[in-house]
Amino acid sequence: MKLVGFSLKNYRSISTAYKLPLTDYTIIVGPNNEGKSNILKGMALALSLLSGNRMGRFRRSGVMYLGSRIDMFDRFEYNWERDFPINLQNSKPDGRSEFTFEFELNDTELIEFKKKIKVNLNSFLKAKVSIGKEDIKFDFLMKGKGKASLNKKRPEIFGFINEKILLQYIPAIRTSDLAINIVENLLARELSTLEDEDEFKEVVKTINKLQQPILKRISSNLRKS
Repeated sequence: MKLVGFSLKNYRSISTAYKLPLTDYTIIVGPNNEGKSNILKGMALALSLLSGNRMGRFRRSGVMYLGSRIDMFDRFEYNWERDFPINLQNSKPDGRSEFTFEFELNDTELIEFKKKIKVNLNSFLKAKVSIGKEDIKFDFLMKGKGKASLNKKRPEIFGFINEKILLQYIPAIRTSDLAINIVENLLARELSTLEDEDEFKEVVKTINKLQQPILKRISSNLRKS
């Protein structure tokens, strides 16, 4: 599955960026302060939410976390007062930032999608992420009666996208801590594939068994203190 198109509306300095075509390698070129970084940040934020990683967060007066995994995508927090265009905030107090993705599926993926989701696609899957002051909405776009069936299967589609899309955003300007964090996330993601291996599970059981006496001793000492 390939991401072949992206649209962005009302995010930071971008009022509308409509159907940006994406290929195997895509270069965004333009003068400074024209919104190139905002396009990439918006894409990374929305795609992390859409893929089911739930690593984004959004904030109004306080901080509200979405899901349980908050790690490298902390820097993509959504703050309506900052991220919704300032020049539109008075006229659109309930305005939303919108991110639309267009994915192209090959023949094998179309068959897999139909088997898992029970909906026929015509080679493309379109999805919109809409972020407001206090909520996030997801909508899968499709003409005809199939749209209702498609949106009833949101959790399954999130899982499907998460299996097919590998997201790694590396900013041009990064601290040493952020660089280490990026590498740690890459390692964690690749090593997580071992968790379903029977041999790995047995090794983990052995490690836990060996650790228990030490943990019990520490627990006993702490209670006495």
